[in-house]
Amino acid sequence: MRIFLFSMRLIACVLLLFIGVNAEDSSENEEVPQFELESGVYVLHDKDFDDFVKVHPTFLAEFYAPWCGHCKQLAPIYEKVAEKVSIPLVKVDATVETELAKRFDISGYPTLKFWKDGAGPTDYEGGRQEEGEMIQWINERTDPNYKPPPEEVVTLTSENFDDFITNNALTLVEFYAPWCGHCKRLAPEYEKAAKILKVSSTV
Repeated sequence: MRIFLFSMRLIACVLLLFIGVNAEDSSENEEVPQFELESGVYVLHDKDFDDFVKVHPTFLAEFYAPWCGHCKQLAPIYEKVAEKVSIPLVKVDATVETELAKRFDISGYPTLKFWKDGAGPTDYEGGRQEEGEMIQWINERTDPNYKPPPEEVVTLTSENFDDFITNNALTLVEFYAPWCGHCKRLAPEYEKAAKILKVSSTV
């Protein structure tokens, strides 16, 4: 009787070991979804979009049209941003992947939408002319330790004017009126100058 019980226990142990090994092999052989990658940007389609969201729940997606001039201008900037942020960047040809375009109400090109932790999407509302603007927008929403760079242009008031001038050796100050057409036309050039000079100034 003891020999019989010992044999049954031995068989049970062998079976459990065999099942465990097979389960481990099965998990190792389980395929990880592969997604098309082009110049650092994932190219998604109707068939694999939802699978991508499961694997990468936080990402930025561009819905574009191949003939769109603004999309062509954005492309090199978008690729550079993809190299410098911690989340994946995605592009979808909305003229081909029509189901996705309909699903996310894409009516113009390029349209950028942001997914975070699988929820969303929300509209991207940052700049598109410079990679730094996009990088900052993404980092503010994905990196809890991110600290934005100091503003190149600082608005001065009667309360902070004297202290600011005293604490900054070189300051370019513009005195303006909100209704002034010349001031409005100067504003973007003034901001560019502030970035080039690497000094804090006022608008």
